[in-house]
Amino acid sequence: MAIPEFHVLLIEDSQSDARILSELLACAKTARFIVESADRLATGSEHLSRGDFDVVLLDLGLPDSQGLGTFVEIHARSPELPVVVMSSTTRTFSPFFISKLLLRIIFPFSLSVKIALTHGPKTLAVT
Repeated sequence: MAIPEFHVLLIEDSQSDARILSELLACAKTARFIVESADRLATGSEHLSRGDFDVVLLDLGLPDSQGLGTFVEIHARSPELPVVVMSSTTRTFSPFFISKLLLRIIFPFSLSVKIALTHGPKTLAVT
């Protein structure tokens, strides 16, 4: 039986984080992940225009773009492509604020969204 293959665009400015994520994906037993990396939004956008990806792993804190605008830019370029948002922000938001903000941003794109926010022992799911 053939192992499924997934082409991943990793947009992450931290070389160590990118290396760790790539190594973790390389250890997968049930799928093969082919990872292309970019350290800036502009570079990631170029990769998107040239490549055929199955998913994007996106850091929200890049040298040339910060915050949810980073997601909006990637989504505008490839609206059908799943995007996994990663962020190491130390700023704390309430689950209500995050869900309201995400729904506000995502609604114009007519996406079907499932979001699980975990903070300590509590989890908020927005569907």
